[in-house]
Amino acid sequence: MKTLPIAFLLFSLFSCFAFNINPDSRPTVNLSPKEPIEDHRKEVVNTVFNKLKKSLGLTSSDKPNFEFVKAFPSPHERLKGAMIDYKNNTVYFKLSTYNACRKFGKDSTNIIAFLLGHELAHYVNNHSVKNHYTIEFKKDLSDVTFKKIKTNPSDEAKKVVIEALANSLSTETEREADLDGGFIAYLSGYDPYAFGPSFLDTLFNTLGIAPTSDNYPSLAQRKAITTEVEKKLIERINYFETANLLIAVQDYDNALFYYREVLRDFQSREIYNNIGVLYLLSFIEKESPDFIYPIELDLNSRLGTRGDEERDALRRLLEMAIENFEAAIAKDPDYPIAHINKGCAHALLATFDKNPLIKKEQFAIAKAAALSSLVIADRDNTGRWDNTRADAMTLQGIIEAENGNKTEALSFFNQAIQLPPDSSLAAINKTILLTDENNIPRNISILEIKEEIDGIGITGINLDPEKDLFRKFPKENGKSKELYYQESKHARLLLNNILDQRGNQVGFSSFYITHLDIPTSIVTSKGIKIGDNRQAILDKYSLPNREIGLGDGSWLIYRIRKKSNLIFQLDTKGVLKRWCITNREG
Repeated sequence: MKTLPIAFLLFSLFSCFAFNINPDSRPTVNLSPKEPIEDHRKEVVNTVFNKLKKSLGLTSSDKPNFEFVKAFPSPHERLKGAMIDYKNNTVYFKLSTYNACRKFGKDSTNIIAFLLGHELAHYVNNHSVKNHYTIEFKKDLSDVTFKKIKTNPSDEAKKVVIEALANSLSTETEREADLDGGFIAYLSGYDPYAFGPSFLDTLFNTLGIAPTSDNYPSLAQRKAITTEVEKKLIERINYFETANLLIAVQDYDNALFYYREVLRDFQSREIYNNIGVLYLLSFIEKESPDFIYPIELDLNSRLGTRGDEERDALRRLLEMAIENFEAAIAKDPDYPIAHINKGCAHALLATFDKNPLIKKEQFAIAKAAALSSLVIADRDNTGRWDNTRADAMTLQGIIEAENGNKTEALSFFNQAIQLPPDSSLAAINKTILLTDENNIPRNISILEIKEEIDGIGITGINLDPEKDLFRKFPKENGKSKELYYQESKHARLLLNNILDQRGNQVGFSSFYITHLDIPTSIVTSKGIKIGDNRQAILDKYSLPNREIGLGDGSWLIYRIRKKSNLIFQLDTKGVLKRWCITNREG
């Protein structure tokens, strides 16, 4: 069974804080790295670093800076492969670490991403400040201890005590950076399942660190520490992916539950954005607006009877969506996905409200949000926000259409269609605009095909509660949840199980999803493989039943049984990254 690697989690090996104890200032590193490297190797590592920064809402010019160097100057620092200098707001990555990563071939960029993600986690979590003030507290405590035992220790003795206490403290921040750094790399599109624990052995050997040492944690100790962090990272990734996939099968209540589990210890723009999307989709499912809104997923909606009470509940869904999009924007003002989704929410509120003044006001806010999204997306020339640029144009077209401005709406839809990749959503809305009968070109049939991964269909997976039960949650509203997790050679299973008060199953949602970069010999029932483009999928499967924008791509969702779906995940260029078979009961 494929397991999450532990090698990348142990980032205390790579960064440790390496600060000088200075009671009058924050801990700093007086670093003069040797011989910066200026060749293709720096370009490789720098590209990874900037991609990680983007996932945090940082541009390439924002702090921290990055340097790729041949060596660090001091003997203590030579035992690190990467580190952050808080004084200069710079992350340093060493050539020998790069060489160790390269030994893992195509997985090398995944390893580099995890090492750099750890350093960025130190920066965004403000660990320099946290450690400074905690060390000062520990210093004061040590002074009291010295007085109690009526000794007169030298300054050197005090320094030894303070350093020992600081090293103990660093374990807490290192674990936090291990976990957040791994998740940052995951959110940036790197594969946390790509490489194994042999990397630690390779790195120890490359950096010249003995497996056991009197003044440095042993290799065995490092591996033991990672076991603790590994479990937490798997948990966070499983919750996030389960929540995203539950949205795909329109199980919004359970999706909200898992997003909130992630928010317990990691607040990010993506999670707030996706919770906002969840509320928007809940509203749309009830109201069925005329146009198809360009809501983007960056990978309590129970309603009563219709009437004034339900209209209040529906309005509240939109208000809660806006609150979460605002929270995402607060985390990162230059996050275009949250702006476009905020615009969708205000536009829907405008069409929902019967007061003409409120309608005008909400449309104005929606237009401003769409424009903000477009401006932010246009500043990026990497193609990362191509989908969002097209969606911003599409939303402006919808706003004009809802206001009866057919010519202006058509102009925006046509502009969106011309943007790469071709916007199918703009084309659908254009058809709605031009067709009085609203004959929307969507597939509503069930394909009735059999899909398998590794020769296993979604209904043919055997689960062992002793081995595969990942987490059982306390009862809520008379029901409890279980999350199952199982790995196969080329895919993994996530199953959200719902139990009643007596422990009987009353519903479940299961997802069997391929790993990234699986061999091209692994294909769907109609011969689709990783790397195929959107048109190839449409040629084989026709139009999808639903499509959900992901900001960095989209999901094409096909009904393959009455309660089963096949989901294709495409990147920004419309190329298949992975696919998933789903099943839902109850």
